[in-house]
Amino acid sequence: SEDPNWCGRCIPDEEVQVIELSYAFLQNTRDLRITESPTAVRPSPVIVGPQTVDTCTTVCMCNGCAQHGEVCSPASSACPGACGLALAILDGTSSQGAQRRPWLKVEWMLAPGTTDYSIAQNLSKIHDLTAVIPMSPLAYNLPLGGNLTYCFRLNLTNWLGAWSITEDCHRLMQYNTPLPSVVINAPPTAQSMI
Repeated sequence: SEDPNWCGRCIPDEEVQVIELSYAFLQNTRDLRITESPTAVRPSPVIVGPQTVDTCTTVCMCNGCAQHGEVCSPASSACPGACGLALAILDGTSSQGAQRRPWLKVEWMLAPGTTDYSIAQNLSKIHDLTAVIPMSPLAYNLPLGGNLTYCFRLNLTNWLGAWSITEDCHRLMQYNTPLPSVVINAPPTAQSMI
């Protein structure tokens, strides 16, 4: 407004219904009303993974820490949590719908179709978008020709209270096939050009 008795405008976040508010300069503002958007944006959870982690590599399992999911050594103190074998590393960071705010709730769980529920308790403790899932005893001791199915569910709730769920199933199988070994040797002499 061009009126000198009025000043100030409040425009909420661009993804929320835009409401323009003006109030009189040095006048009572008891009648100020802010309404939230009538339709909350639903999240779109996306599970990427699992990344393959072999049964010889140990990773750091410390939800919320900077080293979460990084390769570590049980003898090293670099990992503030547990350093152990991982069944899988799942990534939910491609999910959308948080409206540029932290997620209100991040929940990983096992879905129907899973054949090994021994990791369910560990999975329920993970509240990060990156889930490092500890190796289960059944998977570690899987006999030749055996297989296990893991169906992972990611439930996300944004700050508006809207939520969505996605599921992704993976099969773990034990084969007795030789793996190729790739070795790249350095050249016998290294030259640099200055």
